[in-house]
Amino acid sequence: VIGLGLILLSAGCSAANQTAALAFSSTGTLIYRRGGGSAPARITTVEWLDEAGKRQPLLAKPGAYSDLRLAPDGRRLALLLNGADHGIVVSDPQRDATTRLASGGGLYSTPIWTPDGSYVVFSVFNAGSFWTRADGAGQPQPLTQIGAPWSFSPDGKHLAYYDLEPPGINQLWTAPVGEQGGQLKAGKAEQFLKSQSQDNHPVFSPDGHWLAYQSNPSGNDEIYVRPFPPPASSEGALSQ
Repeated sequence: VIGLGLILLSAGCSAANQTAALAFSSTGTLIYRRGGGSAPARITTVEWLDEAGKRQPLLAKPGAYSDLRLAPDGRRLALLLNGADHGIVVSDPQRDATTRLASGGGLYSTPIWTPDGSYVVFSVFNAGSFWTRADGAGQPQPLTQIGAPWSFSPDGKHLAYYDLEPPGINQLWTAPVGEQGGQLKAGKAEQFLKSQSQDNHPVFSPDGHWLAYQSNPSGNDEIYVRPFPPPASSEGALSQ
C-alpha cells in the first residue's frame, strides 16, 4: 500500500494502556467507541480481607486504583492511580496519608517494594524501570532501560522482570541491584530463560532459591517454577 494515510474516524482509547478502543469482526465490520480522549477509569474499592473472611475498607474512598502492592511491613500500600490523576502513590491507611511518588510525563505501572520498604520501583512505558524513595523525598531515577519490574529477591540483591522480545513474546530477565550512597543501581541484566512462550510475572520464593512465573507452552496460562540462579542448562529444571 502506497500513499498518504486517511483519518477514517475519531475513536476513544483505553485508560489502561492508551490503545485505540476499536476492533474488526471476521466479516470486516468495525466497532469502536466514539469520541476522543480516554475511557473513564473504572472505580474500585480497596478492602482488607482477614483469615476469617471478614472484609473492611483499607482505603477510605473508592477510586481508579490498580497494581496494588503491600509494603513488607504490611502497613503501607503502593498503587497505581488511573485516569486524570494517573501516577504512582503510597497510601498509609493508619495515618490516612497519601504520598505521590510519580505523576505526569509517562504511562506508569507495576510498582513494587524493595524488601526493606525504603524504595519503590515501577515501570514507565517505553522508558524502562525507575526507582524512588517510598517517603516521596527526591525524584524518580532510572534503574533499568527495559522491562516491567515484578519481584525482588528476599535479600534485595536481585530484581526479576519481564520484557517484550522479538517476535513479540515476553521473556524473563534478572538484574543484580545494590544501594550506593542512597541510590539504587542495577548491574548487567541476564535473561533468566529463553523460550518461545509468553513468560510473565516472575516472583522469587521466600528463600530466594526459586523463581515462579506464568507461562503458556501448553496453550494455557499456567504457573511454573525454576531454580535461581538457573543451572548452566535450564532444560528439564522445571516444575509445574
